[in-house]
Amino acid sequence: MFVTTVTKNVLTSSCFVKKMKKQALSVKNKSFNDRLAGAKTLSQDSSFQRSFSMMNKHAQNFIMMQIKSVGKKQKGVRFTNDEKLLALTLMKESPKGYRLLQKIFKLPSKRTLNRLAEMITFGVGINNNIFQLIERRALNWDIKKKLCSIVFDEVALTPHLTYVESKDEIRGFKDLGSQTFLNYADHALVFMLRGLCSNWKQPICYYFCEGTTSAIEVKRIVQEVVAKVAISGLVPIALVCDQGTTFRSALKGLREDTEQRRNVKGEHNDGTIEVSGQRLSVIFDPPHLLKGLRNNFLNKNLIFNNSIATWDDILTVYRADCQLGHTRMNKKLTDHHVISAKIKKMKVSVAAQVLSEQTSAMLKYTALFDTTVGGEKVSATMKTTGDAVEFMDKLFDSVNGTKRNTKKGKLRGPVKPNSKHFEFWREATSTIKNIRFVDSASKRAKNNKKEYLVRVPSLDGWVMTLKSFERIANLLFTKYHLKYFYPGLINQDPLENFFGRIRTINYRNGNPDCYRFVNAFKLLCY
Repeated sequence: MFVTTVTKNVLTSSCFVKKMKKQALSVKNKSFNDRLAGAKTLSQDSSFQRSFSMMNKHAQNFIMMQIKSVGKKQKGVRFTNDEKLLALTLMKESPKGYRLLQKIFKLPSKRTLNRLAEMITFGVGINNNIFQLIERRALNWDIKKKLCSIVFDEVALTPHLTYVESKDEIRGFKDLGSQTFLNYADHALVFMLRGLCSNWKQPICYYFCEGTTSAIEVKRIVQEVVAKVAISGLVPIALVCDQGTTFRSALKGLREDTEQRRNVKGEHNDGTIEVSGQRLSVIFDPPHLLKGLRNNFLNKNLIFNNSIATWDDILTVYRADCQLGHTRMNKKLTDHHVISAKIKKMKVSVAAQVLSEQTSAMLKYTALFDTTVGGEKVSATMKTTGDAVEFMDKLFDSVNGTKRNTKKGKLRGPVKPNSKHFEFWREATSTIKNIRFVDSASKRAKNNKKEYLVRVPSLDGWVMTLKSFERIANLLFTKYHLKYFYPGLINQDPLENFFGRIRTINYRNGNPDCYRFVNAFKLLCY
């Protein structure tokens, strides 16, 4: 419930809305001649003309849209395509906010905008209109702005068939662009471009699949997308995805093809994947890798620097910290961070907060004593667990630096030619290669009543990702002469945010069907 108090001319959101409605109503109640006279006076004012000329095109369009609609009823206003596109942009940012703006200003109706969106053709697979638009925009870009990564991932859909009368087609079947199958689609594979040196992003295509897309199809689609991106004038230098089984298999196939071609030609293999003449480094999404480490650490002990680290130590210091009440050392930690059954496993912030520098400090400090505050005995593994958590914190920081979250004295910042990132990445790669998890809960371990030392995909993913970051950094500094770059711009976050916006277009829809997915995709693409 909003508070409607006014303090020193500062209005709450509720007061502001009421004030704007009141002003709009008072203007509406004036006679047409009064409003016309006021508009003429304003238009002839030199300061207004000067200010108007300094506005951007969208602001000018919005003001002219309001001026020309003076004295007309809502159904009597005719909007140009530019005005409709501006309104469509406002509506896709916040449908609820657009409804409020409609009460204050003269804007196209939702139905008008939906009809406009229906006119946009955006089928499954490569969309030439998108790439033509990218090509035109990229003509005036410098080489640094053209550098980009290709991000791809799958999003869950609700299996459902919808007859689209305007297209005379049934939407909801598995469709990979080159071929349509009579299987219900329950996932969409989406590709997005993201700038490496500037924070631009653009969804480019989607495919409907049943379950997960097969490795063979992913490989074919990646080759198709990379070729199209290269032709458009952009410079892709990285492929970014999570560690899905089919994604790993597809990338492995591309890597083997590249190695085979280079061996035949006698060329040096630098670890990149070569597609359509483009050398691409593979980055597995760091947030997913961190969650993968945490999930394995929950139920497996960790061999770190030839010593054992265990999740039970984190539980011990958490319970001791909770007994301190309001004087707790780490107030961010809750049951949803440390208790396995309650952990929110999809949220990377939960993993980052528990595998943090502060948690490491608590573990190392507790290791200095024989018992905790609550009288619980301190284990011999406490110090090693603290070292392991500190390493994971530095590991994630080293690949998560952005302009907004840079912290002095930590690796969470820009990578420069002389920064400490290179030394840490080399040391971390060597450390990760020696890490093992102790498997005592699998069927094999239980049947044989024996513990096994195992490698998990997240460990190998980290090794490949760190090598790729080092390779990309050297490329940016030597070939493109950059002074620095932010590694936090090379991940899946924009695509995850895009999926979130698709789910919230017009109303909350956790798993949209194919028809609603396409409509939302078109709305957010332009």
